[in-house]
Amino acid sequence: MTIHSTRILGDLEFDPVSMAVGGDYIVVGGQRAELAVARLSDPSSSINVARSGGSINNFVALDQQPSASSGAASRRRFRDSAAFVEDGVTNLNIMNSQSAPRLLVCNNDRTVRLLSLPDLTLLTELKFPTAVNYGKQFV
Repeated sequence: MTIHSTRILGDLEFDPVSMAVGGDYIVVGGQRAELAVARLSDPSSSINVARSGGSINNFVALDQQPSASSGAASRRRFRDSAAFVEDGVTNLNIMNSQSAPRLLVCNNDRTVRLLSLPDLTLLTELKFPTAVNYGKQFV
């Protein structure tokens, strides 16, 4: 038997345009660079609301935390963030070698930002000549 429950996490002060759910977090992006983060496991915790950039947060994604038991992933050594261009496509490596969860935000202000969770501290920012509407995660 599957039991479903509905819980209101809180009222947003903005209209959401993007959302990601993963691990213990739900993140919602807004039309004026707003970001809201809530922990799913603690309904009494407050929702952290901040601004990231100056325009629409088109896409938000939570990265995958590394698992201590994932052999190949834990042996790989990547820098925490790196950008490279291959065949005209810009790739952002956000391989998480840390234990803290992180958030990828694509914004109409022509940036892609990598933020820490739950405090939304800026870790990395990439600037592009045009707005970035979408990012793709490769697991």
